[in-house]
Amino acid sequence: IQDLSVALKLDPNFTEAMADRAGVYRGLGKHREALFDLTSAVQQDPKYAAEYLVQRGIVHGATGELNRATADFLVALQLDPNNKAAIYRTLNTLIYKSFLR
Repeated sequence: IQDLSVALKLDPNFTEAMADRAGVYRGLGKHREALFDLTSAVQQDPKYAAEYLVQRGIVHGATGELNRATADFLVALQLDPNNKAAIYRTLNTLIYKSFLR
């Protein structure tokens, strides 16, 4: 995390480092920090916004925020209809939510 944070201090628009740091935060269970980095990445880099939205949806799902997770996956699909991760995650989340009812 430290090296990625240094890279972001040198270049605050280095979205790859931001997304990588979000992944590390997610692995450590630091969901709030991961969501912050992924939200910033979505805003700064529209080219990869669908990928960052899928990752953000995964974090929302890990925190039990299934509606937010679904929303992120659906927006990712609007941006990139062929995004297999977004398709898979959307379907899984919707199926899971149907079992909770």
